[in-house]
Amino acid sequence: SSRTPPERRLTAPKVVILPGPHKTGTTGIQTCLVDWTLQNNLMGPWLWALPNNRAMKAANLRPLMLQKQFAPLLAVLRHEDAFILQHRNKRPDKEEVLDLYRKRFQVAWNNKRKIIYGAEAMDFIVSPNHNGTEIMDGVLAILPEPLDKSDVEVSVTYRSPRWKHLVSVWHEHGAIDTPLSKFLLGPQSRFTFQSNSLALALRFQERGYPTTIIDMSGVGAMGISMCHVIACDVLQVRCNKDYQPLSLLDHDTPSRSNQQDGKAEMDLSQEQLDNIDKIMTAYDCGIRKSVLQYEPRILFQKDLFSSCTEDAPEKSFSWMVQAIQTVVKNESLQPHD
Repeated sequence: SSRTPPERRLTAPKVVILPGPHKTGTTGIQTCLVDWTLQNNLMGPWLWALPNNRAMKAANLRPLMLQKQFAPLLAVLRHEDAFILQHRNKRPDKEEVLDLYRKRFQVAWNNKRKIIYGAEAMDFIVSPNHNGTEIMDGVLAILPEPLDKSDVEVSVTYRSPRWKHLVSVWHEHGAIDTPLSKFLLGPQSRFTFQSNSLALALRFQERGYPTTIIDMSGVGAMGISMCHVIACDVLQVRCNKDYQPLSLLDHDTPSRSNQQDGKAEMDLSQEQLDNIDKIMTAYDCGIRKSVLQYEPRILFQKDLFSSCTEDAPEKSFSWMVQAIQTVVKNESLQPHD
């Protein structure tokens, strides 16, 4: 299954940021990176660099499993009281928390390590209900110095069919008793932004960071693991033609994914889901020009932009949400009435 590798960066990055979004295989990728860099030294200089648990607790943060250890930082940046040590009554201080992660990165950097970090909660940068600028500022404030923007790579994942990404977001947030229609029409519809990979990529592009978009549909069609795509194409470690990092040939990588089982009721018809897909794709086609003007690397492109016309009109995200709600309202099957 040899193939020509995608257009490579001329120089490998020294820092990689993985901002998700939610439900794009993030947990699996984070688990690989923790195993390959922290628990085994298999990725050369690359390191999933984390503050130690003692330092986390001193800053009033509850340490999580290693692959989720950037989530507390993101909670502080969006002023949410998650991951706090409950027995202390003091909220973590934002500057102190930023300093905690920044110092850890700086130590690794001074030791000639390359740094990789990420959290799917970085997708709150595109949340209409949060201060995305403040969250982005915090995500970038912990970068080590001196560092040129051109030495950073932001890698965002795009998932299709688009309606399936949205349904996964519902599984993540929808209570066991929240049917899909209720999720999309009620207050939880605010979480639909977690399917918005392209706006997330664009925010980093606007800040001047080289950005890569990985099309999961193309990766799946090739039968390659997302972990290996990150290692071979983003970290640029040495790989064979079958997309296996040479350093991992004798290594068993633990797998972990965050599969939420659909327990609630899927009360939309396939026709409605197809219409929702068309609406989400129209939004993606509308943002395409803005994203492409920054010349991102697009890896394994298959579904991404495949149905867009050159002159697709730009659509706002609120247009997308309202159009989806119209589809749900117009024909939602109401077996309970």
